[in-house]
Amino acid sequence: MQRRRFLRALLGATGAVATPIAAQALGERKTLIQRSAVAGLQYHDAKHVWGNLRVDDRLTLVREPHNRFDGQAVAVHWRDAKLGYLRRVDNTAVSQMLDQGEALRARIAELRDTDHAWEKIWVSVELV
Repeated sequence: MQRRRFLRALLGATGAVATPIAAQALGERKTLIQRSAVAGLQYHDAKHVWGNLRVDDRLTLVREPHNRFDGQAVAVHWRDAKLGYLRRVDNTAVSQMLDQGEALRARIAELRDTDHAWEKIWVSVELV
């Protein structure tokens, strides 16, 4: 029950909305924490792996507490490639949850064919 109180307080403070969604496997329930774009694609490996990315691909979130640009930084990886970061305006809840050891799952929610790097890859982050 503490987890639910923590999530309500955390998500209420950030303006995010937690929404239960049905899992596709084993009837599990997940909670959508956020859906946001990945920042910094032009500085990392995204351009090299773009043609291999698919909607619903699993992603790994890597907390970078000592990042010199953002103490709440959360890197987004696909396989061995660093795609970029959760946007600074969107990373507070996820960084705090990762710091608390919460089990989060990330996946590619949308791929957009656009010239705007900050709008190309959209990620869904779920509490499992």
